[in-house]
Amino acid sequence: MSFLCSLVGHEVPEGYAGGTPYFSVATGYTDGVGREHANLKTHCGRCGVHYTVGAIHLPQRRKDRDTIEELQKRLAEFEKLDLTGY
Repeated sequence: MSFLCSLVGHEVPEGYAGGTPYFSVATGYTDGVGREHANLKTHCGRCGVHYTVGAIHLPQRRKDRDTIEELQKRLAEFEKLDLTGY
């Protein structure tokens, strides 16, 4: 870390063609209620050190997709049942 960064903090790099900068996502952990946590990381435009910009909750698409797949399996099993006479 440069002396200037230690005094005033890291510089957020510019994005491509002067646009919004991109961050990388480093997955963290899943808490007790199934919510996934991740860190947003980037590199300092001044000293080049990689650092964490912030933390986020990931969308629960994976969990939702798994739930949908499980429901589809159960529906397929249910459709195989012979319910005549009920």
